Amino acid sequence: MRNKFDFYSDAGHGWLKVSRAELLALGIATTISNCSYAFGEWAFLEEDDDFSQFVTAWEAKTGLAWSMADNVREHTSNHSSIRGYAGYTPLSEVELTEMRSLAGRMRTIFSRQARIISSASLTQLREWARAHLTPPVTA
Repeated sequence: MRNKFDFYSDAGHGWLKVSRAELLALGIATTISNCSYAFGEWAFLEEDDDFSQFVTAWEAKTGLAWSMADNVREHTSNHSSIRGYAGYTPLSEVELTEMRSLAGRMRTIFSRQARIISSASLTQLREWARAHLTPPVTA
């Protein structure tokens, strides 16, 4: 279990970033409210209730006392992009495993394409663009 977490805040609110796997390991994945957010494998726990629920479960699991100074790296902005993430919904261990598998496969596919595109000549890029982009790209 990690002992250092990122806390993001803007002018109106704050969120603790934790992995969905950590929520499952602590047994609280299904008790997190829809006031929190999710982005892929990450959950962003709202500061009022879900954050404190996490801290209580984390302290019970680790046997350590939580300290903002010791356990948190703070990040502040005027308006956080977290507000645009989907609301939190719990995933089972099976769903989380499927998410990881799909994400890994997609990263493999797109990273291969990225390397090919990065090494292509301008002529190749124009040919690919003409064949695959709408409207057609002209030189």
